[in-house]
Amino acid sequence: MENLDENSQEYIVERVEGKRIVNGCVQYLLKWAGYDSSANTWEPVENLNCPGLVARFEETAFENEFLDEMEAESESREGLEPLKILGLTLIQKRLIFLMQWKDDRGLSFLTAEEAYSKYPQIVIKFYEGRVVWDSDEEDDDA
Repeated sequence: MENLDENSQEYIVERVEGKRIVNGCVQYLLKWAGYDSSANTWEPVENLNCPGLVARFEETAFENEFLDEMEAESESREGLEPLKILGLTLIQKRLIFLMQWKDDRGLSFLTAEEAYSKYPQIVIKFYEGRVVWDSDEEDDDA
């Protein structure tokens, strides 16, 4: 890190709280460590030296947008019949299933809550296909 003269002060970014584009330039809303939110400022990306915080903000923003879109699509799935669950993932501590629909109706992401309530047998079948039983030969002799 370069030396700062005695009149300079280094500010530490606590977190990134927003993003906007002004005249084609990306700016991030920064929360400064040790200051309340009234001191937050919009800073151009070229002034930032906190790539990890920016990456975390971008990842969270993407995940939030994905979850919002997924939940908005819930109504468009009404009447579709599921074929099988292809996989699952964890996004922001929420289980998300990838569902394949019958009649070649494509794929959709569903929250675990929606899958459990609307398609419990498909969820059970998915989990049953992944259960691995550990059988000890000693148990068989008992």
